[in-house]
Amino acid sequence: MQSDLTQGWTCVLKSLSDTARLAKLLVKQLPIPVTVGIKGTLGAGKTQLVRYFVEALGGSASWVTSPTYVMVQTYLTTPEVHHLDAYRLKDIQEFHDLGVDELMQQPAY
Repeated sequence: MQSDLTQGWTCVLKSLSDTARLAKLLVKQLPIPVTVGIKGTLGAGKTQLVRYFVEALGGSASWVTSPTYVMVQTYLTTPEVHHLDAYRLKDIQEFHDLGVDELMQQPAY
């Protein structure tokens, strides 16, 4: 894992249990509010990480679906989790059109 947080970091997860442990660690260590960007190929486990993250905050994994067609989903955990999918967006304006500026004003993960 790279640790220069000003540049981001990379973590290689080799199992679902690794993913669950990472989600629990993030919930304990990240300040609120925080924005977490998850980058990976199709099927890499990005949505699964969000499921574990929501569970670690007291929610249900069944609430979390891939936001491919619904680009913004909010999970009523404490704090709330806003799950966005920017994969299909063409430019930064489409990203802002999702209401990101308003979401960033709320105390959420």
